[in-house]
Amino acid sequence: TSKEKSTKESATATGSGSVSTTNRVVKIGNRFVSASKPARPWIWAPFTSSSRTDGALFYHWVRANVEYPDYPYARFDIHLDPLTYTTEEYNSWIQDLDMGDGKGAVKKWTKGETDVLMELCRVYELRWAVIYDKFIMRMGYHHKRN
Repeated sequence: TSKEKSTKESATATGSGSVSTTNRVVKIGNRFVSASKPARPWIWAPFTSSSRTDGALFYHWVRANVEYPDYPYARFDIHLDPLTYTTEEYNSWIQDLDMGDGKGAVKKWTKGETDVLMELCRVYELRWAVIYDKFIMRMGYHHKRN
């Protein structure tokens, strides 16, 4: 069975009482790997990433004889287009929004607050928990918590 394979060595006894190992199988995770084959070679190789604009050179371990045209994780470095709005959009959609101050009073949403919010959205790339925290700190709002 497979359990026996993971710990079993195929061996034959010679006439002199010595044991010679012919094949050993080791279980790594849920795969069986032959321990008699040599390991594949790895090298410490330089790489650059297309997601960086400064041309920095880094190093990492890669298999020998394998070419990587770009750093494999560069595809996850996604940036948003700048968030902008026009004066017409502000006047028709945002200007008349009411915002509670947490104390029961209602105030109007200002253009300055909209500009701060848009800048935070750009800097923190729509990470809303961070944007909320930074906006509250910068604008001086203190909401009651239940």
